Amino acid sequence: MGYLVRMINSEQNWAQYQYELPEIDQINADSISELATTDNCISTWYIDNPEDINKAVLALTSGFRNLDSIQLVVFNIDTLKQYGLTAKQSEETAFTKAKGYAKYHYDIIDLNHHRLGRLAQLIMHTLHDNGIVNVDKTHIVKVLSKAMADEIVDFEKLDKNLKAGLAATIMKDLKRKESKLASIISEPIKGQLLQQIEKNKRKTNCPHESHCMCWKGA
Repeated sequence: MGYLVRMINSEQNWAQYQYELPEIDQINADSISELATTDNCISTWYIDNPEDINKAVLALTSGFRNLDSIQLVVFNIDTLKQYGLTAKQSEETAFTKAKGYAKYHYDIIDLNHHRLGRLAQLIMHTLHDNGIVNVDKTHIVKVLSKAMADEIVDFEKLDKNLKAGLAATIMKDLKRKESKLASIISEPIKGQLLQQIEKNKRKTNCPHESHCMCWKGA
């Protein structure tokens, strides 16, 4: 037994679960539209139990372009079978920048119109029974910071926008008297963050910007 974690874009798109558990032909189109497939598959992340949610958070957010809060739904993999759905480990389609985490990627496979509706039903029922898992930016920063300290994530390999957001947020925390990240962030990582802060201040990608007037139109 294990669990699969799927990110949803907006709880509002699944608002039906708050007052009804609809049949397949009554599920709102907004819910179905969240279940975009590739090769008739839906991407999820495997965890052994709900307490391991940070594993899925890391796998997901390390591949993000920006630092932002997320909403997750967690469902039992055995329940998936009850809905006539199949999950398959799919390392080759995983998109994560957490080292060794591709093995936790599972696709819900062989989806068609009916099975997509069944998956939407499963998500509705799961949200009705267990609610949504909200993960704010503060928690994501902590998860990514620990992953960098443990050398699971290489800061330099993250998306440039995510690096900019992380650096600004972490350095702001480190300046506080009661920093929550001071015990996690090593000096080498701090050095990378400070370099990123300097990059954040630039208006161009030119390394000579401070004394180059070209970007000003001179």
